Amino acid sequence: MVDTGSLYQPQPRFRWPDGCKCCVMLCFDVDGETTALAEDLTLKNRLTTYSQTTYGPSIGVPRVLGLLKPDCCLFPKEPGRPTRN
Repeated sequence: MVDTGSLYQPQPRFRWPDGCKCCVMLCFDVDGETTALAEDLTLKNRLTTYSQTTYGPSIGVPRVLGLLKPDCCLFPKEPGRPTRN
């Protein structure tokens, strides 16, 4: 019998640390009121614009981050410069 396993499963180019098999990245795009204001700038004068669009940044993001390990997240403070939480 011929061993064909190596033909279909090439050796990995690198190994994940601690025996891990893969990496996972979760991304969240939190625009807040910018999406609404991009559609119609006159919405900036309406209280409902802010009450509806601030839920994600003020309530949703902290709830999602509360489910994750504290040391697992990077937050960009400046474009292209992520920093650890």
